[in-house]
Amino acid sequence: MTRGVWLLIIFGVILILALWLGIVCAKVNADYVPGGSMIVRPPAQPPTATAVGPAGPLIENQTGRAAETEVPSAASARRLPRGADAKPAQARPVCLFDALRQVESAGNDYAVGDGGRSKGPYQCGRAAWADGGGNPADYDRLVWNRAACERVMVGYWKRYGCETDEQRARCWNGGPRGAEKKATLKYWQRVNVEIVGQCGPEECVK
Repeated sequence: MTRGVWLLIIFGVILILALWLGIVCAKVNADYVPGGSMIVRPPAQPPTATAVGPAGPLIENQTGRAAETEVPSAASARRLPRGADAKPAQARPVCLFDALRQVESAGNDYAVGDGGRSKGPYQCGRAAWADGGGNPADYDRLVWNRAACERVMVGYWKRYGCETDEQRARCWNGGPRGAEKKATLKYWQRVNVEIVGQCGPEECVK
């Protein structure tokens, strides 16, 4: 080889080494800040596991602290009986109606009792229908309808100041002062058994 070829080879090698050193220096400088302190890069964070808290799932927010999500409680999601007032003082478990219907008519919406004086799913009489705000002219047509009867029953209980399920049941069985009559205690016990069986003891208002 001539002297010129050797010079070109040596120059090329020097150029390659210079480029390689430049790349290495640039990478090292990127990991340092002025003053000689090295930047420590945090490791990648694994996906955060979701834990469950007393009120719902716990999800870590951007600060790393667990935040509880709101979950509606069973009480707030409870369906109110048809015709019932939406105020908390009037809210009752809908299973009271189911329990009364089971005790009164064994679930038969077309039951007739007391020699024809009591009719329908809740064995409502004409006097109770009128006391609860029902139109006497509608009695024979609507007494078989659960929703219509339940509206009448709610009006009846409001009229006579019934505030607990026991008072409502005993009043429905024994008339306006039925909650004070000893004879209605056994009736309430039967209704209460149905309530507990359908909704659990926590639903029962004593």
